[in-house]
Amino acid sequence: MTMKVAVDAGHGGFGVTPGKRTPDGEYEWNFNNKVAIAVIERLHQYGIQTLRTDDATGRTDVALSTRAKRANNWGANVFVSCHHNANTSVWSNKWGGTETFSLSASATKATKLANIVHKRLVKATGLQNRGVKHANYQVLRDTSMPAILTEGGFMDSTIDIKYMRNSAWLASQGYAIADGIAEYLGLKVIGSTTFTPAGNTNTEKYYKSNAPKGLYRVIKECGEYDGVKFNESKRIQTLKVGTAFTVTEIIKVGNVYRLKTKSKTYVTAKKENVEKV
Repeated sequence: MTMKVAVDAGHGGFGVTPGKRTPDGEYEWNFNNKVAIAVIERLHQYGIQTLRTDDATGRTDVALSTRAKRANNWGANVFVSCHHNANTSVWSNKWGGTETFSLSASATKATKLANIVHKRLVKATGLQNRGVKHANYQVLRDTSMPAILTEGGFMDSTIDIKYMRNSAWLASQGYAIADGIAEYLGLKVIGSTTFTPAGNTNTEKYYKSNAPKGLYRVIKECGEYDGVKFNESKRIQTLKVGTAFTVTEIIKVGNVYRLKTKSKTYVTAKKENVEKV
C-alpha cells in the first residue's frame, strides 16, 4: 500500500501572517517552506505520496481548520507541520533549540512518531535539544491521523538564526523529518541523508594538535560545547570577546580541532577567534 503524508509549512509568507518573523523582518514561512520542500523531496524517494496543506506560493495563510481538513479528506497516513520558534522577538543568545510537538502523551501513535522524528531532527540541526512536547494545537487536534509539529530553531536567537539562514541546513531538517516518518511507517531508511549542520561543515584547520596549552582569551565570538563530537554535543553558550579560559588539550574532530577546557567543555575556535595569553 502506498503511504500518504500531508506536509504543511506553517503560516504564510509576504507578510500575510501578522508577526511570525525574525527581528530583522525575515518571514517564518520562508524558513518553513524550505524545510517542507526538502521533506517532500525525500519522501518521494521512498515512493510516499505527499500533499501540501498550506499555500505553496506563500501568498495566503490558509486557515488551520482547512489545513487539517485537506489532510483528513485526502486520507493521509501522517501529518507534519514545519515551523520555527520565537521568544520575545528581540535578538538574544539566551534561548534556542529544537522541539517537536504531538497532541498529548496519551496519543500513542503521534507521540511515537514525534520521538522518532525528533531524535533525527536534533542530530541534523546540531541545536539544543528542547525535547518532545505536547500542545493542543489545532492542526494536531483536528487531524485524524498521527500528527506532529516541528520547531526547527528560534528566529530571535542570535545562535540559531546563523543556521537558519543556510539553505542546506534547512534541507537537513527536512530530510531528517522525512527519514523519521519513513522509519515510523516501517520503511527501511535508504542511503545517507545526513547534512552536517551549518557551522560544522568547515574543513579549515583550527588549532593544530601541537598548539600551546594554557590560558586563552576570546578576541572574536566563538562557541562552547558540552562534548567533542559535532553531531552529539550541545552548544552551551557563545563566548563573548574578553572571556578567558584554560585549554588543557587540543582534540582533532574530522578536519577541525576543538580546544578542551579545564572545566571539560570544548571550544571551537579559529585562530582569529582566540589568542594565547
